[in-house]
Amino acid sequence: MIAGSAAPLAGQSEPAAERSSRARSTRSEGLRVFISYSRDDLDFAEQLAVALNLCGFTCSLDRHGISGGEDWRSRLGALITEADTVVFVLSPASVASDICGWEVSQAQQLGKRILPVINRALDGAAPPPALEALNYVFFYPEPKAAGSGFGAGLAELVDALDTDFEWLREHTRYQQRAMEWDTGGRATNRLLSGRDIDDAKAWIARQPKGAAVVTHLQRDFLAASEKEERLRSDEQRQQVEAMAAANAERQKALHKAEDALKQAADHQRQRLRLRNAGLLVVSVMAIVAGLLAKRAQDQRLVADAQRTIAEDSHRIAETEKANALEQRKVAEKRLKSAEAILRAATRMIVKLSDDLDVDDQATATLVYKHGAELGFPVAMNNLGVQYARGRGRLKQDFTKAREWYEKGAALNDPKSLENLAGLYMVGRGVERDVDKARQLLEKAAERGFPSAMIHVAQFHADGTGAPRDYELARSWLERAVAKEHAPAMMELGRYYEQGLGVPRDINKAIEWYEKAAGKGANRALNHLGVLYGRGEGLTQDLDKARKLFERADDLGVAEATTNLALMYHKGQSVPKDLGRA
Repeated sequence: MIAGSAAPLAGQSEPAAERSSRARSTRSEGLRVFISYSRDDLDFAEQLAVALNLCGFTCSLDRHGISGGEDWRSRLGALITEADTVVFVLSPASVASDICGWEVSQAQQLGKRILPVINRALDGAAPPPALEALNYVFFYPEPKAAGSGFGAGLAELVDALDTDFEWLREHTRYQQRAMEWDTGGRATNRLLSGRDIDDAKAWIARQPKGAAVVTHLQRDFLAASEKEERLRSDEQRQQVEAMAAANAERQKALHKAEDALKQAADHQRQRLRLRNAGLLVVSVMAIVAGLLAKRAQDQRLVADAQRTIAEDSHRIAETEKANALEQRKVAEKRLKSAEAILRAATRMIVKLSDDLDVDDQATATLVYKHGAELGFPVAMNNLGVQYARGRGRLKQDFTKAREWYEKGAALNDPKSLENLAGLYMVGRGVERDVDKARQLLEKAAERGFPSAMIHVAQFHADGTGAPRDYELARSWLERAVAKEHAPAMMELGRYYEQGLGVPRDINKAIEWYEKAAGKGANRALNHLGVLYGRGEGLTQDLDKARKLFERADDLGVAEATTNLALMYHKGQSVPKDLGRA
């Protein structure tokens, strides 16, 4: 079994065989199973846990004895809370056990799915009322159940566990989040927000028939999250309105200024005072940029004044007007030099960003602010990133991040357009608006930004805001590929592998995966290994698949690590080695 193949796009239908394969692959992520049993059935419970672990599930069972002063309810309750499904070993001993009865009650209270299995005849013992209406899985030869036994019982139990396992995992996660919120005094900082609320509502809406129940605590948790989100949206809207009103007042004050020329010159000088940037190289570059910009701005103001006087009074010779125009050209050239230096300084800061301490991050923020005030869009975008991430002693503020992204986007900076689209996609610092996000990404893509092209391709492939069109999506990927964008090459390989908007062609898929890997898209190595391991559309080559997985594993690709483990588990191209697996 080879895992890690790229998943289909959202909403795309899958053949039954591919859906089954995906279920087995996802199972390796560990559906968590708690086994409830009586001490008389310990041997059977341990054997069952070993079998389920080999099938890809993560099993837990309590092997501790129950002592007199021990808080066993807390220990068992934690195991049941963390589990996605409870498997109850039904036997004469467990029917008579008060602890087993408590475990069934606890699982019901937490809304867990319970699957009863029988390892020996009940001999007239009555199961707990909560289990009477459920189907039993026989792990011993039961005359009334044809073909029953340990092997048949294990196969039936695995099928039952595979049913709705994704929904059950979400059930466990939301129950744990709700319990943390409840036990933490129902604090608002533990609630869901933004897109997470939509995901939780969608999860409830697709509750499978006969699945575990959605608990009252989970519903209370979601309702509280929606209420808090509405309050937060109203507060942000009021802040935006207040800021707009304040800005209008500032504009009125500016228009009443008596000496506009002097104020403009002073304002330019204030904006061009660059502070020490902390890092030696960045400091020098930023200071040089400020000095050039200051000198250029002064020259431009003097040149404009001289030209105005010459034109109004007709007392200045034509040669002086020409000199003023020449000075303006020199000033413009120096401004461009200042911008180029600041861009270089910004690139160096971004490259070193993850290694900067708090003081250096604060220095970087100052450089970004000066550049943004000078009107450089790259600095506007990076200042927005600092607010979005709460770096450089700035409080995380998505509203301010949006304002700076909008300023950069107004100057057609593609990165600002892309980051602003990201805020609209999740509703941070602005009302969630997927159509607006798509328009911004399309604008960035039209300006030749390859990562935005991939996002636009995904919109067309998902059918977001327009009918699904794989051919149009592919054309956007090809435009990104033309710019040597490695992730676009890998995605185009997936289109050829699955036949999305193009005839299915494994050889072309391999060609694009290899190009993407050569450009640094390490996950493409795993895709290549999957193709060679399956032998679909080409000759199966397990040795080549293993070598590709090993290369990707060395580069930190998690899916390749999983596939390499599976090869050791099954002894494919290597000696079987469960310990190494």
